[in-house]
Amino acid sequence: ADFKALVLQYMLLGSLEVCLIHVASLESLPKMDIMIDVACALEYPRHGCWETIVHCD
Repeated sequence: ADFKALVLQYMLLGSLEVCLIHVASLESLPKMDIMIDVACALEYPRHGCWETIVHCD
């Protein structure tokens, strides 16, 4: 079988939630841009991609 996997390391500074909520140096507009980009990335495998993608979150 042809198996492909994309494995990502955890963020050094913690979760995305920690970075967006608890990092005071990040301004509101960049935080919103990050949230929009993540939402688009999460939507793509379900609605924008022709191949089946399995994620284990």
